[in-house]
This record gives sequence, structure tokens and C-alpha cells, in this order.
Amino acid sequence: MAKKQTLLLLTVSDCRECPKNTKVRTPNSGFAIDLICSLTGQVTSGYVEWEREINSVPSWCPLAIASE
Repeated sequence: MAKKQTLLLLTVSDCRECPKNTKVRTPNSGFAIDLICSLTGQVTSGYVEWEREINSVPSWCPLAIASE
């Protein structure tokens, strides 16, 4: 029997809240991180030291349906 698939719709303000986002330490940066989309491999926010530096969801996001 095939597994059922479920469509999930998420409302997020930035990529931190996306389950397909990965946090990795920025090389040679101390405490900074890069946020990377695991679907495309693109950096959504690079060299983030503070939460206020995180970008909103990019226009190229493959999961984005609409933006307010």
C-alpha cells in the first residue's frame, strides 16, 4: 500500500520557521550562521549574528505561494 501524502501550508515571517531550512556556522566567523534552503542549496541569509539580520522569505522560494 502506498503512503498517503499530505499538503501542508505554512505561514512564516522568515526562513527560520521553514522546515526545509538549515542553519550552518559561517566558516571562520565566530558565532555567525548561514541559513540555507535545503531544496535549492541557496543561502537565504548569510553571516547572521543577530535575529534582526535574518532576511524575509526570498522571491525565489520554491514553497512560496503568496506574500503579504
